[in-house]
Parts: sequence; C-alpha cells; structure tokens
Amino acid sequence: MCKKMPFFGAVPIAVAAIGIVLAAAPARAAVQLEMQISATGASTQVFGPAASPLTPSTTIGNFSVAPASGSTLGSTPTAFSLSLTGTWSYSASSPPATAQVLTVDLSAINVTQPGVPAVLNMLSTLSGHFTTGSATGSTLQLTSWVNGSNTPFSPSGPPNTDSGAQTIPIGSVTNSSSGNVTGTGGPPAMYAVDVVLTWTVPAGTTGTIGLSPSGSTVVTPAAPEPSNLVLAFTSLPLLGLATWIRRRKAKA
Repeated sequence: MCKKMPFFGAVPIAVAAIGIVLAAAPARAAVQLEMQISATGASTQVFGPAASPLTPSTTIGNFSVAPASGSTLGSTPTAFSLSLTGTWSYSASSPPATAQVLTVDLSAINVTQPGVPAVLNMLSTLSGHFTTGSATGSTLQLTSWVNGSNTPFSPSGPPNTDSGAQTIPIGSVTNSSSGNVTGTGGPPAMYAVDVVLTWTVPAGTTGTIGLSPSGSTVVTPAAPEPSNLVLAFTSLPLLGLATWIRRRKAKA
C-alpha cells in the first residue's frame, strides 16, 4: 500500500565573472485550504482557497455540514498536521431507496514542512459519534494522502502516498471509535495533503441524525532505515583509509 519515492530537486548557484552572486530564494507560497463536499444526488460544492481555518456551512442533499470546530492545520520544523472536524446532520422524511453518502475532502496545498526528506510517514486518526438520534449500520470512513503534484482533491500524481482507508461503525450517542494507520512516501519540495471523511447512512433511514466526526493526519520525516545506518557506519573506516592514503601520496 505504501511506497518509498525519491526526492527530486536541485539548488541553483549563480557565478559571475567578478565573484559569486547569491540569488535570493523565491518566497514560498503560503499554505492554502480548499474543501470539496459531495453527497448522493447533489452537485459537488467547492470552498476556498483560503487560509486556516476554513469553516463553510452548507446543506447538500439530505445532509447539512457545519464544521463549527474548524478545519485547521499546524506546521512545525518536524511535522505538518491537518484536521477536519465539525457538526454534521442527516434528515429525511421519506425512506431513500439507496444509501445516502456524504463526502468532505479537506485539502492543504503548498505544504513544505517537515522539510523534504527522502521518506515521509503519515499517521491518521479517526473518530465519530452520534449527537442526535442514531442509524444502525451507519459508518464513517477516513482516507488521507500526500500528493506530490500539489493538486487539491487528487489522490493520484507521482509521487503519491496513500495512508489507506479506515472505516469504523458509528456507535451510540455516548460511544466513539478510533483507529490509526500509517503510510510512507517521498514528495517533492511542495506538496498537497488531503483528509477525506465519508459518512454513509443506510438506505431507508428516516428522521434527523446528528454526527460529530473527527479525522486528522500528521506528516513527519521517516527514521532512516537500519540498513542505511549500517551502511553509513561501515563506510567510515574506508573513508578514513582513503584520506590517509591521499596524505601519504602528497608527502611523497
């Protein structure tokens, strides 16, 4: 499911006849959030791009979406995090013939942290519980990914890292479920991170149901593989020997 991908990039250096000229690095584009909301039998709605938090409120199909807790991101030199929470509801007076599905995709573009190592790790968490009513068989799914093409809402485009999909049954008003999944891969210098939540309500469900969902992913550098560490340490004696030989030749 998870793939390791090389980092591609180069650092340009300008040299003039009168000396070395250091060009100022171009300013990085600020991280932007976009949100795509779709539901059974309804047209897809897109919000953003905007800075954090992005908190649209809308009605779509049989669902109402109000991410009142906000859609937030955080960035440090060692990690980037993206979370999607809110207050969602479902309402139907007559039983739908098919399952009703709500999908909310939160995408952060222009991500540069936590730097650009050869490999990144993703840790995604999911939880959700009913706040009003209930629906037997209702599920909540989280999918998250890193997209190297820096394109919102796109799970493809090399290099790509998919942390995998996890689905949980939604418990009663007081119960909550959660789980973790990890993935690895290597993006270029600027990439996109997506967190996608999908709420499925079984066919024939009527009445009003409230849901409090929470999905997040944290991107961190992967630790070097043991084999690479062994190779690095075993190369040190050879490097010292080569240096000693060069010095001996220089004195001869």
